[in-house]
Amino acid sequence: MRISKRSDLIIQRLFSEILQGTKGADGKLPSALHISKEYGISTASVREGLKVLESIGIVTLSHGRGIFVESRDALIEDLLGARKLLECHNASETARRRNTQDIENLQSILTEMDEAIANGHIDIYSGLDHELHLLISDLAGNAILRRTTESIRFFLYYQQVDVSRTPEMLKQSHGAHHSLVDAIVAGNPSRAADVMAEHLDSVNLWWRSVVERKSRV
Repeated sequence: MRISKRSDLIIQRLFSEILQGTKGADGKLPSALHISKEYGISTASVREGLKVLESIGIVTLSHGRGIFVESRDALIEDLLGARKLLECHNASETARRRNTQDIENLQSILTEMDEAIANGHIDIYSGLDHELHLLISDLAGNAILRRTTESIRFFLYYQQVDVSRTPEMLKQSHGAHHSLVDAIVAGNPSRAADVMAEHLDSVNLWWRSVVERKSRV
C-alpha cells in the first residue's frame, strides 16, 4: 500500500492521541469527516490513514456504525513487547555479523548524535536516534524483520520525540546508545542484546508513566 505523506501524519497523530487517551477513550473515534475538519486535511487522506490503522488491528471500520478502537493498554503492551523482541534480536545479530564498514557507519552516526546533543539540536538527535536503530536492523540481515521494525518505530514516533525532549531521559538514552554500539563493535551478541533490552525497558517504563499522566489530564 502506497501511503501519502499527509496520511503518515494522520496515522501518527491519531495513534498518539489514541495511546494518550485523548481520542477513542470510549472505544470509538469521531467520523472521518470530523477528523478531517479538526486536522485541516482532506477526508480522503483521513480515510487512507484509517485503513492503515485498521490493517494492523488498531481500529475497526464498521460501515454505518462508526470507527471503533481496540484496547489502548493492549495496544501499548503489544507494540512495546514486539519492539523489544525485534530490536534485541537485531542487536545480537548485528554484533555477530558486523564488519569494519558497519562499525564505521555505526560510529559515524554516534558521533553525529554527540554533536547534536552538544549543540542542543534535539530534533536532529531524534532523527539520528531513529537512523541508528534502523541501521542496526539493516545490519542484522533480515529484510522482513527490518521492515517490521521500521513499522513499529513509525507508530512509536511520539515516544521517541518525548524521550528526546526530556533531559534526564535523553542523557540516559544516549548513554545506552554508546554502550550498545560498544557491544556491537566488540562482537558480543549477548551483551548487545542485554544493553538493548535494558535501554528499551527503561524507555518503555518511563513512557508508560507519561502516557498515563497525559490520559488523566
